[in-house]
Amino acid sequence: MLAKFDFEGLSFTAGYGSRKKGDPMPYSSPYVFGSTDAWNRDSSGFASLQYVMPLSEHNSLAARAFYGSYDYLGHWPIDGEAGRQVEHEPGRGEWAGGELRFESLIDSGLRLVGGIEYQRDLRLDQADYLDSPFTSYYATSGRASRTSLFVQTDYDLTRQLTLTAGLRVDHTSAFGNDHNPRLGLIYKPDADTAWKLLYGGGSRNPSAYERLVSRDAAPLQPERVRNIELTLERQLGPRTRAVLAAFGYRIEHVVRTVLDPVTTDYVYGNTEYVQGTGLEGELEHIGDAGTHWRASATYSAVRGQTIDTLTNSPRVLLKGNVAQPLPWAGGLRIGLEGQWAAAQQAWSRRVPSIGLANLTLLRPMKGDGWEVSTSIYNLFDRRYVDPLPGDNGMLTGGVVPQGGRTYRVAVTRQF
Repeated sequence: MLAKFDFEGLSFTAGYGSRKKGDPMPYSSPYVFGSTDAWNRDSSGFASLQYVMPLSEHNSLAARAFYGSYDYLGHWPIDGEAGRQVEHEPGRGEWAGGELRFESLIDSGLRLVGGIEYQRDLRLDQADYLDSPFTSYYATSGRASRTSLFVQTDYDLTRQLTLTAGLRVDHTSAFGNDHNPRLGLIYKPDADTAWKLLYGGGSRNPSAYERLVSRDAAPLQPERVRNIELTLERQLGPRTRAVLAAFGYRIEHVVRTVLDPVTTDYVYGNTEYVQGTGLEGELEHIGDAGTHWRASATYSAVRGQTIDTLTNSPRVLLKGNVAQPLPWAGGLRIGLEGQWAAAQQAWSRRVPSIGLANLTLLRPMKGDGWEVSTSIYNLFDRRYVDPLPGDNGMLTGGVVPQGGRTYRVAVTRQF
């Protein structure tokens, strides 16, 4: 469920979603895999209020306040010493914060964006216990905070060449200071062609759960990624566009499960780096009758410091979409999507390639403000498995059975 409201410079967005699903993870004994009583339920909600205030013809100030929450409950039957028991894993997170962002067009060739953001994690609650007899493994709660400063400038070096430079600095209560740069060069030799050379970095702090599991092991460090990308965008015709990109990245201090040599328990730890390179291409065309075609292909080679082939990393991904208006059906549109993933490595074996199709019937929004869509995913009800992440390869089989054909209905109302 999603709601949006806009009035002049004021905007409000709120959303909520909830789901309950059977757990597909093939946990080993004493967990009872395949039981209909094994499930997990999660829900999330958010709300954001923003006001953009013009300061002058070329300057503006935006203020935003936000709130979010996430609830989780795992419900796992196990065959323990006292017979059949149920393990519960509840968790709840709540956060709130605000942002101030200043934007300025200093002159016709220089643009500046800067601001500050603060987020307070109000609740970080986690627990794990058996119901009968009651046995608590852990029950923790906590709080955290993050303060971020960011700035980015776009400067037209010439009419054809633009430089983008940015920096984000974060201070978190758990891990201190961190900074990540962003650089870009955009070259437009003509109106139909654009070359982009982009470099950037990012980081991910270990989650509250990862820190909890590893509280008695070596302290965790944030994961850090650096990436570079060269992209060519070309308008081949009035309604035909092509994109070709080459990319590379490297992730340091990857957080994965490891065996603690002291406690002999599995905990989270910073492990070897992961790096990847690849090519990606996309072609898009809109026909005279309104038919919309899009196709893309990605090739990537991902490896670790000591592992040549990582699990859950297909080398080739293909995707195609076609959407066709149906004038004789009151303006309905029908869309067909195809996806294909190459064979990939699981913990102990290769997982075969898989091709899937999805079908959508859309009633576009009209004067009455209603938009309705109906989708069928995995149209041909293919049975297949996905490899587990390497962390969970010790689980039975090392693969996760995926669901068959599923259905989805979405309704949008615009006032």
